[in-house]
Amino acid sequence: MAGVDKAWLEVAGQPIVLRQLEVLRQRFTDLAMVRGERQAKPQSMDLPIDLPMLGDRVGGLGPLDGIASGLAWCAHDWLLVVAGDMPFVNLEAIDTLLGQRRSDIDIVAANIDSRAQPLLALYNRRILPVLDQELANRRLRASAFLCKPPAGVRVAWLREDDFSQEALRAFDNLNTPEDLKELVPIEPQIE
Repeated sequence: MAGVDKAWLEVAGQPIVLRQLEVLRQRFTDLAMVRGERQAKPQSMDLPIDLPMLGDRVGGLGPLDGIASGLAWCAHDWLLVVAGDMPFVNLEAIDTLLGQRRSDIDIVAANIDSRAQPLLALYNRRILPVLDQELANRRLRASAFLCKPPAGVRVAWLREDDFSQEALRAFDNLNTPEDLKELVPIEPQIE
């Protein structure tokens, strides 16, 4: 997306971040936004977002850095992570993830289209020291963290058939202008 902060892209006339907040506020009272070093709210946007704005835990190390920041901020045992480029986050997908929390599990994640989905997943706060160590060792790939977790980190995996077709849309993300066109079809103009 050529450096565009995708959370502010409009989908159906509304920035992704506002679409997400409408859904997330139906389940959660404590919400925060992690902003990477290169992400800043565009000056021209004056949106009604009253959330704590967190920086990366270390700085500039990617999604695991942001997840660690969220875990350090979180006052609860579990943190739901949602990437800023997922315009179709929905309650059904969130509830499916929440339903898999257990005391013997550290992460609840989905494997969709044979790909780990670390950016719509649940993380237990107790893994923060492990994440800090991963960051210190520069092991930075979030999907690798899930697929080959460090010793002692337990992941509960959900599969595509654990979700309805509508719930699966929550995992759609926007990485290119083509994704935006494909995932969000242009509505016909009425003349």
